[in-house]
Amino acid sequence: MIRTKKSIFLSLILNLIISISLANTSNSNDSIPLDANIRYGKLPNGLTYYIKPIDNPGAGLNIRLVVKAGIKQEKDGELDFAHITEHLGFVAGKNISRKKSTHLFDEAGVRLSQLNGFTAGNYTDYFVQVSDNNEKGISLTLKFFKDILWNLELNEKSIDLERITVFDETNGGVFNLGIHSFHLEQQITGWGAEIPEDFEKHIKTFDHEKLIEFYKRWYRPDLMAIVIVGNIDNIDKVEKEINEKFDKKKEPGNPVDPTVDQMNYLDKTPQFYKKELQGDNDYLIYKPIHLNFYFRQNINIKDQSNNGLKDQLIRNLFIELLNKKYLQVLQQYNTFSAIRAEFLNPPAALKLEIVPMEGLKKDYIDTALKTLKGIKQYGFSTEDFNLGKAEYLNSIRQSDTLSLSYWKSQIINHFVYGEALPENKEQLQERILQNLEKEEFHNAIKNYIKDKPEDISIVAYKGDPALKNPEKKIKNWINEISNETVEKPDRPEKKLSLMDTVQTNALEKTSVKVLETEITGAKSYQLKNGLRIILKDSQNHSSGKGAGENKIVFQGFSQHGIKCFPQEDYFSALNATEITRNSGVGKLNKFELERYLDRYRFKGFVSPYIENDAAGIKANIALKDIETALQLVYLYFTSPNFNTTAFEDWKTYQKIYIAYQNYPVENFESNIREVLPDNDFKPKGRKFIEGLAYTDLNRAKEIFNQIFNDAENFTFLFSGDFNEEEVLNLCRKYLGNLPVTSEYSRCISKSEESLVLPVESKTFHSVASLNSTMVKMVYVKESNISSMDWQEEIKLILLNHIMKESLMRRLRFKSEEGGTYEVTPGLNIVNSHNYIEIPIGFNSDPKDVERLIGEVQNFIEELKSSPVEISFFEKLKKTQLNDKISYGLALAKMLRHSKDNYPWLDKEERNAFINSLHPNDIQETANNYLSNKPIIFKMLPKENK
Repeated sequence: MIRTKKSIFLSLILNLIISISLANTSNSNDSIPLDANIRYGKLPNGLTYYIKPIDNPGAGLNIRLVVKAGIKQEKDGELDFAHITEHLGFVAGKNISRKKSTHLFDEAGVRLSQLNGFTAGNYTDYFVQVSDNNEKGISLTLKFFKDILWNLELNEKSIDLERITVFDETNGGVFNLGIHSFHLEQQITGWGAEIPEDFEKHIKTFDHEKLIEFYKRWYRPDLMAIVIVGNIDNIDKVEKEINEKFDKKKEPGNPVDPTVDQMNYLDKTPQFYKKELQGDNDYLIYKPIHLNFYFRQNINIKDQSNNGLKDQLIRNLFIELLNKKYLQVLQQYNTFSAIRAEFLNPPAALKLEIVPMEGLKKDYIDTALKTLKGIKQYGFSTEDFNLGKAEYLNSIRQSDTLSLSYWKSQIINHFVYGEALPENKEQLQERILQNLEKEEFHNAIKNYIKDKPEDISIVAYKGDPALKNPEKKIKNWINEISNETVEKPDRPEKKLSLMDTVQTNALEKTSVKVLETEITGAKSYQLKNGLRIILKDSQNHSSGKGAGENKIVFQGFSQHGIKCFPQEDYFSALNATEITRNSGVGKLNKFELERYLDRYRFKGFVSPYIENDAAGIKANIALKDIETALQLVYLYFTSPNFNTTAFEDWKTYQKIYIAYQNYPVENFESNIREVLPDNDFKPKGRKFIEGLAYTDLNRAKEIFNQIFNDAENFTFLFSGDFNEEEVLNLCRKYLGNLPVTSEYSRCISKSEESLVLPVESKTFHSVASLNSTMVKMVYVKESNISSMDWQEEIKLILLNHIMKESLMRRLRFKSEEGGTYEVTPGLNIVNSHNYIEIPIGFNSDPKDVERLIGEVQNFIEELKSSPVEISFFEKLKKTQLNDKISYGLALAKMLRHSKDNYPWLDKEERNAFINSLHPNDIQETANNYLSNKPIIFKMLPKENK
């Protein structure tokens, strides 16, 4: 890269500034000043504000109200109060809310999805996204925040409505192991409320006055910040508006200290907690255990000095290296356990999470503690330290300082946790890490590592032997392990190679022929073996990633998929690509491949896949890794691994994962597909687990080879920011030498019958715990899919957006009776059986089901009888006019054109059609596709026998 004198001069000046900053902050008591490019202030009433302009046209403005109260500030008896209060912030405003002001948000161009909130551990975050130069949107958002602060109409009725939605959102209190483990952590630390035995009773009956007290205690200006990040033309004007709108006098008394309980934790006596999960878990084949160890730390969490920033970097690097070490020691097939480390936030303890999948055994604890003890005694290897540091440095360099999310996170961490946020923070971090030596690092991390944890928690399913006197057993094991010596690790590690020089040198660049393509800005080629390539290099794409690293995505596909094989081979075909991914390629098994890619800092993925009507390989990588990625493609085609050990390991893991999946939802979806067939749907839940018995390793291998041994059937599509000639030459070398066979070139699949209406509604019962009723209303229209044009599809997509926002308004935000947290309309074009379905899904209390079904049907009738309001329609129409398109979306568009013969549309033609649409067009579309009576599916709790 050619550097100008000006760029060299600027680089020298920047380094000088950083050096001065480091010199001025060498004293640990010297606080690093806040980035001067952020307009920062505090009103007399204590309200803090941050205004950060960034030069990123089209990114819009992100406006947030941050409250220093989250899950960890709740007291016993207040479980989910922070969450419910966050909900009330959107619907209980006296002047501006989702309930009363939808027309105002429509006029300001703010979609429902751009107005949201989040309850975190130590804060609650309300956020609104508005477009560039949207003064109306900014002003409306600040009025909305003002209501949240001072004008919420909190009463028994409004609170009762949000009880229902939070109960639905939290899955009716059916929590998995991880959530119960988190609640035990709250008991150990004192950070948050203890979970009651009867969660449903608590949510539905707590005293509403107690929640109002919670709001008054925490929702005060001296515990809040307004954060505005984005393309801001006039900072002074925005700052003035904040001062004018939020100039109310200071609240009486001093605010509660959000961190007081967090410091008290360190003074507690050592604790041991256990939790037995009640309820029906007979459907689980394996029942994991969650065991947590807490090693308390005495860390200054608000040290904004240079040393504080350095300590934070050391902690982060330590956790990255430690978790990699645990992955390494557990990297063997049929070892079903996991160990993960993290610092609590704030970092008052180092936590080790141990998850045995096959019962509680000393071996797991031995591995966890001896690994930690060995690191304290001998440190990380020079290779591991250097690789870890280089990877961390690279992640800092790739920080996208023009993104809204980057600055949002940085500012929230400064406000809530007191983290340093200096000017040129990334360069400061980079310089600190570059100067960090291995010896200094190891001396620092020794302070974090103790022989024994102070606090322990264990969560297991009902009836697990691990819960019988676990405290004595576990502490005895810990004492035994702490007295054992740890030998210095012997590192005669196998030298790993993906493809050696003999292999790569043997591959010569094959001939290439130029082809025609309708894809604008792309070039198409055919290699000697018949494989086709389409390259679309576009500088105008937005990768959405960190600045400075070019990305490339590609996908190779063949139209030989699951449908090409007999029905008895269905599950062998379905699982063939996952089996080989778990086995590895070439001379490397899965774990060796992971270590090889990690060592060379390979970022992204290269993964084979199979679908009903296609199979191939998908990749999303850094451009620097393109040759490695194509070597992986070459090996998946020529040397895929299939072995019994890896196969059994893969099958067992599928059965283990049931405990962490939403089993009722997956079973519900699979049951519906038995009534409404869709060959593109892959079985989930119980259907998938049953299919493991019909998955044959040898047949899966034959199917995989049959598809991937014929390069002539494949087309590879590339999208990103790359040099076309370089990528083409690598394709000629690796893709051009892929094998060709005519033995299995034909795909013979039977044609499916079209769906015949009417289809009867049906009710199912869950085999897993379920505290609500799941509903899916499906509007179906028989259609000749091949005759649908692109204009019709765009109208269907717009109809779907209208239904989504309108139903959420009606059934949740404007409802006087409530009943559901989320309504999810969809659109599914079922090519295999010639029909189009528009499903509408929601969960609710059984008593509300029929009322909500009726409200949905009433809305559909209104949608068909009259057009939607023009301001609402124009707002949603703009969502389809995005001028920026990511590499991934560009690739998806190329795939649809190349695989499904979908017409290639230039942006101008598509946008012109969208701009021509009127609400009457969508009304006509609604009448066309929502005319049939909906098929109603329900999933109820398990039947009592």
